[in-house]
Amino acid sequence: MDTEELRIDNCSGNPDNIARIVNDVRGKVAMGAKKIIVRIPEESFVECLDILRTISTEFIYLSIEVYEDGS
Repeated sequence: MDTEELRIDNCSGNPDNIARIVNDVRGKVAMGAKKIIVRIPEESFVECLDILRTISTEFIYLSIEVYEDGS
C-alpha cells in the first residue's frame, strides 16, 4: 500500500488528540504508506493546522495531501 487515507474529525490541539493522530500515521507508515491523503472537516481547517504541521514535521519523507471534507 503506497497511499493511505486519514480522516481527522476532531482537530482539537490537545496533546492526547495530536498523539492519537500521529500514532494513526505511524501505523499507516508501518504498513508501507508513502503518501497520506488527509481529509479534514471543511469548517475546521484553521484548527487543523497545528496537527498538519506536526504530521509534516515528524514524517518529512511522506507525501501529504490535504482536502477539506464537506460531508
